[in-house]
Amino acid sequence: MLKKAPDNQAKTDSQEFSYDQPDVFDRLFDRHYTSLWSFAFHYVKDKDIAEDLVQEAFIQLWDHLKGFDSFAAIRVYLFRNVRNAALDYLRHDKVRNRNSTELNVWLQNELREPLERKIIEEEVFGSMYDAIYKLPEQTRKIVLLTLEGVSNPKIAEQLKISVNTLKTLKKRAYQYLRNELGPYRFTLLNWIFLLRKLIKRNNKVILNDSKDESRVDAEQVQELRDLGVELVFGSHPDDLLDSSFDYLIKNPGVPIDHKYVLKARELGIEVINEVEMTYRMLPDDITIIGITGTNGKTTTTTLTYEIMKKAFGDKVFLAGNIGYPFSSILDELKSGDIVVMEVSCQQLENLSTFNPHVALMTNLSPAHIDFLKSYDNYKRVKAKLFKNQSSDDVAILNIDNQDVLDVTKGIKSTVKYFSSNKEINGAYLKDGAIYYYGEKIMDTDKVFIAGKHNLENCMGAIMITKEFGVSNEIIEEVISNFRGVEHRLEYVDTVDGRMFYNDTEATNIKCTQIALSSFEKPTIIILGGLERGQDFGELKPYMKNVKGIIGIGQCRDRVLEFGNSLGIPTYSFEHLSDGFDKCVEISDNGDVILLSPASASWDQYKECEVRGNEFKNKVKELKNEN
Repeated sequence: MLKKAPDNQAKTDSQEFSYDQPDVFDRLFDRHYTSLWSFAFHYVKDKDIAEDLVQEAFIQLWDHLKGFDSFAAIRVYLFRNVRNAALDYLRHDKVRNRNSTELNVWLQNELREPLERKIIEEEVFGSMYDAIYKLPEQTRKIVLLTLEGVSNPKIAEQLKISVNTLKTLKKRAYQYLRNELGPYRFTLLNWIFLLRKLIKRNNKVILNDSKDESRVDAEQVQELRDLGVELVFGSHPDDLLDSSFDYLIKNPGVPIDHKYVLKARELGIEVINEVEMTYRMLPDDITIIGITGTNGKTTTTTLTYEIMKKAFGDKVFLAGNIGYPFSSILDELKSGDIVVMEVSCQQLENLSTFNPHVALMTNLSPAHIDFLKSYDNYKRVKAKLFKNQSSDDVAILNIDNQDVLDVTKGIKSTVKYFSSNKEINGAYLKDGAIYYYGEKIMDTDKVFIAGKHNLENCMGAIMITKEFGVSNEIIEEVISNFRGVEHRLEYVDTVDGRMFYNDTEATNIKCTQIALSSFEKPTIIILGGLERGQDFGELKPYMKNVKGIIGIGQCRDRVLEFGNSLGIPTYSFEHLSDGFDKCVEISDNGDVILLSPASASWDQYKECEVRGNEFKNKVKELKNEN
């Protein structure tokens, strides 16, 4: 298993490259040596040879350093050189006891594999375990034992702590890992949890991964084999999947048109995912609360969980797309427990029997078109949350969103509504307060999180929790103390009268429109990131309170053009740190400084969370200076 180098990749890769920087070669060596060595070793199976290949790659880089204009290009150059050198070594020395024909076929297949994909895979798995080993010793033991399938009571007994303390430490660990790894890497943990559950239940399991076996942790491989799992590494063989399979359990990130998915459907094999399989293994009498939508689902889910937890204590669990694998809590659940779940479109796509007793849809707007191919498909998939509900179940809908109403026509559940625009038979806003079927719940000025959309999220959480008889006092206490979900219009701090908000998860125009609608105070907004051709002009109707614009990243020049067209003072910077300093310079006491980029972060950062953390660190530095 690869261990990534200790340096911060995001920091290194986002810095402007210049070959004559005094420490540039040292930074490159520190950042990539470990990854490259592991990459070479998985081919040649010899530590010394791997070291020689990597050293030679760096020697060649030194000779050609002046020809590069970015750290990203150097990264690809190094990995390509190492792979080519390793394959040349295999060709000439005929290692691994392969005959010449087999070796040539294998080499050709390796060369067909996209290099960037292999680099990402290498770094993904290494970073997952690297993050785990950064946890405090006791918390690290909890995560590793959980991954091994050890139950909470047994872990608590082994570590000599209470089960409640263990649960608290585990929750903190999962929060850290999700922030550290990002959503994609964190989903890998889901599979480890689920696989162990299936094995424990005497299922015959075949695990297929396109990675070479040498790139997977050897101890885990051996443990799985000891448990009876058949492992197929290195490719997706055409003849692996046949009619003898009962299920194909698909990673949510696997495309819907992958060859195994298409073949499974041809053969009549059910295609499901981690959420569906876990649902089928639940104890009796578990209540599921499912929440989906385009925007606001994470905030609504978190609020609902916090209110339910306050009301019912340890009977309430949080799971799903919010960062806690559904399968990871399976062993903890007992009859009468309640699970609050955020359910993404990727998860909904392969659900068949999953049935939440209470289901809520926040809103719908075009999203994830790249994954589901069209907005119609996206809406169809979102509606699956209500597919298995009966009249005994409850559907809670945003009556102000026509697409929500359209996709839920004909559902069998008992439908209830909330609205931020009009007084209805449900939850609504009136005279500066939130009402529930005519009963005043709380004043809106006690809601700390900003924006009309967050009032909608609050109403959604109120609608859900009222189904369980939660008191107004508990609801008001939780909502009035809720400070928001990290990276989603997150209030960071107030420094020198300036209020800082981190909305780095706003990676599209719609999310930034919502953010801008949340403030009536003078606002400085930071826009930009990955160049995707986004139309910043769609923000024009929402710019009435904006007094300054900062453009960053690849599309900063288009942000500059947009701001100038509105006559708003606009400034262009490559890096967020420089743009932040300008925000402070041009702002005044009482202003809002808002990071809501309307752009993805991949031009400079691994994940948008890294961008958000950089913004928050700048706020912290500013506060320390004052």
